[in-house]
Amino acid sequence: MPARHPFPFLLNSALIVALLALTACSAATPTATTAPVTAPTSASTTAPATEPPEVSAPPMKVLLITGVGGLGDQGFNDAGNLGATRAVDELGITLDVVEPTESAEFEPQYRAAASSGEYVLIVGLGFEQAQPANLVAKEFPDQGIALIDSASEQPNVQGVLFREEENAFLAGIVAAYLTQQTDLPGINPDKVLGIVLGIDVPHVRRYAISYEAGARTIDAEMSVVVGVVGDFSDQAKAKELSIAQIEQGADIVYQVAGGAGLGVFNAAEEKGVYAIGEGLNQNRLHPTFIVASTYKRMDNAVFNAIKTAVEGSFEGGNFVYGFSEGYLVVDLDGSEVPLSAEGQAALQEYQGKLAGGEITAPFSQEDLDSYLATLNQ
Repeated sequence: MPARHPFPFLLNSALIVALLALTACSAATPTATTAPVTAPTSASTTAPATEPPEVSAPPMKVLLITGVGGLGDQGFNDAGNLGATRAVDELGITLDVVEPTESAEFEPQYRAAASSGEYVLIVGLGFEQAQPANLVAKEFPDQGIALIDSASEQPNVQGVLFREEENAFLAGIVAAYLTQQTDLPGINPDKVLGIVLGIDVPHVRRYAISYEAGARTIDAEMSVVVGVVGDFSDQAKAKELSIAQIEQGADIVYQVAGGAGLGVFNAAEEKGVYAIGEGLNQNRLHPTFIVASTYKRMDNAVFNAIKTAVEGSFEGGNFVYGFSEGYLVVDLDGSEVPLSAEGQAALQEYQGKLAGGEITAPFSQEDLDSYLATLNQ
């Protein structure tokens, strides 16, 4: 609060008269509505100087850097944006959004934002931002950065990671039960499932590994056909890969390809088979053939990071979340595909086992081999 500055004074009557006379001579002729000027008669009746109005601080600014492909993917990027827009509504921040079209844009975007000094927090979506974000964070140690799906190397960077292999494991459970429901249109007797990945790196490949683990937990003879788009935006390529898998006998295809994954849905609709969504609840996009969606609560992770930055309690370090922390979801809501009661029960059973640590979803091929070996014991 600004300090108050009163100026008490005493004036004798002669000086008051002289001041009033001087004012009257120098002022323009008043109109009929001009109020008369009354001088104070003593210090006790002198009004204190008016306190300057308090100026409110401008809202804090946050920058959201999406993954390549940008908003509108109805999945990963849109999920992160939900948390940021919630912060606008609930915390009163100002939000800027950058939507890169290629990974080479990340580093200059981080550097420009950090050097501007405008942002209380920079939020980056996707593991591809780890290297440029940590590099810039080292150059600007006072700039807070939150990375979703990336690890942190600097004390001013918060890395938020998820055990998404747990979601993929349950997607395999759902797919294995659905492909046994041969009374459904489009379901064939073949024990083949499909999955389409955006790119082939360990962070994404683990979806295919754990998807296979979940499916083979239900039926050891299940096989999984894997396709890789090469990016997260090429819907035509994702559709092409899905059709190839369907022609090999897959009647359920799991999309893990960001915006490109919308092409998987196009293929499933065209060929009359089923799909599993990822990133957000995508069931309502095509409720007659999307049986389930897997996603992580990126919105909560983004909102919580912004909230701590605004409150001044933001911390660097790595944080890992899964079912036990309530940050993963396998959602049947909004789907019109009738997954069997046995399939729904198994979904709940294995989610509980993952949350309780009774089983660990495999991350690598070596993990998968070890897990499958336990099933044969």
